[in-house]
Amino acid sequence: MIVSLQEMQEDIFHRFTAQTNGGDFGIIQIDFPLNTEILNVSLVHYKAKNVTYKFSFTSVQSYMVIQENLPDETREGLKYSNEFKSVILKELLGSKYMKYLNQWTDLRIFFDDLSSQSIKHYCVYAQNIIVNIITDKIPMIEIFED
Repeated sequence: MIVSLQEMQEDIFHRFTAQTNGGDFGIIQIDFPLNTEILNVSLVHYKAKNVTYKFSFTSVQSYMVIQENLPDETREGLKYSNEFKSVILKELLGSKYMKYLNQWTDLRIFFDDLSSQSIKHYCVYAQNIIVNIITDKIPMIEIFED
């Protein structure tokens, strides 16, 4: 079932508790088939492995998986979008990853024109793993239940 970010967040809090956070989830699959160029990230809650939350990102400019390295949000000055934020999927504003891509990679072309206003940095948060995604499309969110 395709849902909005708000519907997904309400589903998480309804199934679990309002204290649920990204550390309660584990990524079960990261898939980036080159023939479709759609990055899929699927997570499950440790107490309900029959419910899968899947994020599909199209038009991916860059992505990075970080394992065993959760950020110190205060020290690093991370800022999240107020419009696009949940416990497992967030949009970061002014991130170091975006600055790095702009300054040190050939992805500079995406930052030099009007498209730079639509380029977003999303993060999927799970226990011990963060997936950073740079894209100009809002991800599709799906919930699957066995």
